[in-house]
Amino acid sequence: MSIAFPQSHFTLRVGGNSATLGSIRTTTMIALELYVNDKKVATAAVEHGVISAIINWMRLRHDGGSWHSGVSIAGLDDTTSEHLKWFRQDLVVGDEVRIKLVETDQIDTPIEREPK
Repeated sequence: MSIAFPQSHFTLRVGGNSATLGSIRTTTMIALELYVNDKKVATAAVEHGVISAIINWMRLRHDGGSWHSGVSIAGLDDTTSEHLKWFRQDLVVGDEVRIKLVETDQIDTPIEREPK
């Protein structure tokens, strides 16, 4: 699910760069796009706060030598004091992960929101 910001319906003030189209003011924001195996899985941004894309791999001695790997994109919205999560997936050998810094007026809805 995405949140689109139609330029003809309202003024959006979320940080980043602004543009004026006639009497309508629109704003874009800096976001992280996350791709797994060439498929875009999330576009995440907040007006004020932090967004983190994390790729991890671990093998613990007490776990019999098995390993685990995953990717996630989450953040903290400083305006609402909420922890947000957009995406989380386990990874297997051969998976490719790409993170792209973009300027956009459309972001995905977080799949989880928790108070700070």
